[in-house]
Amino acid sequence: MSDKRKINIFLIVFGLIIILISFNINKSNSIFGYILTYVGIFSITVTIPDWKFLSVIKSIILIPAGILMIIGPLFKIFFVFIYAYLMPLALFALFYKYVPIYFFNLDLTYASNVYLTLTTTFIFTTLFSEKIMIWSNKIINNDNPEELVNLYHNLGNHLINKQRTRYLIFFGFFLYLIIYSIASLNEIELFNIENTNVAIMQTFGTYIAFDRLISNRALFDFKPKTFLHKISKIWVFDFNPNKDEIKNNNENN
Repeated sequence: MSDKRKINIFLIVFGLIIILISFNINKSNSIFGYILTYVGIFSITVTIPDWKFLSVIKSIILIPAGILMIIGPLFKIFFVFIYAYLMPLALFALFYKYVPIYFFNLDLTYASNVYLTLTTTFIFTTLFSEKIMIWSNKIINNDNPEELVNLYHNLGNHLINKQRTRYLIFFGFFLYLIIYSIASLNEIELFNIENTNVAIMQTFGTYIAFDRLISNRALFDFKPKTFLHKISKIWVFDFNPNKDEIKNNNENN
């Protein structure tokens, strides 16, 4: 008996056992039972020969499995997204809620917490989103080969990077401005706590200023080496014992 036939027999037996188990579970209409049923059917289906009249049936049965295989990597990227964006938000929220009051006896208002949390999170994720993606990807895929980890990393960077992070933040503010404007014009309060809208607007203003600083950092092109070279010439002249003589010679000339 060939290895392929042995594998097919195993898959058929395994599928039948899973289906029998799922029938017992499905007495209570459990979703887990339906999943097991499909796993059993899938196990049997993959053993069906690729004959013309069976290939259509086989393809239809395998559609859910194909969809899961396609969206499976996206689920992992989604969890990486949660790590990269929502975890910093939660950490900064906890930081501003407890650190000022316990260490500095400073009781920040709710609006202040909102402003500081959102501003810090947006700036942090803009600067370090790609590094957080690498770290998060390694955690989620720690049991996978390095090559697969790199593939997930490449996919994640394609979907979530520094430029897309900036775009998502601006897009979020854009949507909020529309919602806030409509609510304000209709005298509808979006939040029950005072100054929350102001805090979000100030976050937007601060982030725009930060983004402009990052985008125009080339305007402040400071080169320490050039600076030291130029100032060293001044120091050499100032500490030159013959500087008065040099000055007189220049005046005579």
